[in-house]
Amino acid sequence: MHKKCVMGAGKMKMRILLFSLLCLLCLTINLYAQDEEYLNIVILEEPSWVYKARGDRFYREGKYGNALAQYKKALIRRKRGGSNQKIDGIDIEMGLSRQGGNLDIYLRKLDRFRTEHEETSDHVERALRENRYDEARSLIQILQHDAFDIGAEMLKADAEALDRSIYVRKYAEWDYLQERLFESDIGEKQGSLTIVLTSLNEQYIDNIGSSDPKLRLQIEGNAPYPEVHLKIAQIYLEEGLFDLSLQQLDMAEKGQEHFQIPDLIFSVMYTRAENYRTRAEFYKEHGNKKGFNREADKYGRELNRIVEKDENWRGGKEGTSFKGYKDIKLNEIPNSRILHLSGDAEGREKYGKAYFLSGAYKFQNGRDEGAEPYLKMAFLYGYERETAKRYLEQYYILRNDTANLKKIEDIEALFR
Repeated sequence: MHKKCVMGAGKMKMRILLFSLLCLLCLTINLYAQDEEYLNIVILEEPSWVYKARGDRFYREGKYGNALAQYKKALIRRKRGGSNQKIDGIDIEMGLSRQGGNLDIYLRKLDRFRTEHEETSDHVERALRENRYDEARSLIQILQHDAFDIGAEMLKADAEALDRSIYVRKYAEWDYLQERLFESDIGEKQGSLTIVLTSLNEQYIDNIGSSDPKLRLQIEGNAPYPEVHLKIAQIYLEEGLFDLSLQQLDMAEKGQEHFQIPDLIFSVMYTRAENYRTRAEFYKEHGNKKGFNREADKYGRELNRIVEKDENWRGGKEGTSFKGYKDIKLNEIPNSRILHLSGDAEGREKYGKAYFLSGAYKFQNGRDEGAEPYLKMAFLYGYERETAKRYLEQYYILRNDTANLKKIEDIEALFR
């Protein structure tokens, strides 16, 4: 009897445990659903830059999990902020990229375009009727420039065609070209300027300068967000999620024209290089020589991508005898050029690091001859100057290269 009671009690406990687990599962599902609903509500209420700002704060504090969540919300917010609608006659992404990704500037350009070109067609037609050709061309060229700024490619092309025709005085073409550019209706097709102005006036312009974020979100939703992709890539790299990091870096690089700071592309490339280097070290620690060589090679290639952007490396100064520093021996470089390089703070920041990392990595892995040109440039730019100098001295001592050892002493004297 006692045994049956114990067994019954055990079954009851098991049932209670299973019921508790089921309740917990249901609660979790419910909370997840509530979280999704919460996300949808918040995403519709706050602009993407709010989430990015929060992500940046968490990132600075080292709270990478919180930062990642905020950055992902920023991407979702930006994506959902737009719709399938477009501004007729305008390539939003192209226009925004031409303003460095700055949404506020782009919105002001659109607003100014609407107000400044409402009467352009009348002014141009009157100038042509009165044979004031230079004035007509000047008005059209302003229209071309402004169309380029906002991404109105067809409008820009039509304006260029009329401008060329006026320049060479092809009178027979003018009526057709003016119709293609200005007319409100050509058969079933409007003129390209009319299309753009109608789109701005009727669909979007009411939102500019008001509290309604519709136009801002519409444009934002069509634009990449490379800064956020870069940050996510850096977090994934910190967590050792290399492939996910590379995916985010690829997306950042594809949207590089939208960087608020254009030179952030160097951060993308340096982060990708760090990804390859970290993975190479992992393979090295685990005795995987093939994996190490593969990732080390990618590391070197990525650093070379940065180096190749430096016109001082291979030349690039057309019309001069300068052929670049890559193949010039240290002792053959004039002191005037050395002083110029050492004073190039921007070049040191962008390229000096790549030269040093590439040279040091080659040197530390026994490829000192291949390392020498890179270490030479790091030394001349002044990036990790003492370490680069020490490696160079070791290289030149082993080869009994007194000329270059003497040059190092001379260079050091320049900066004393």
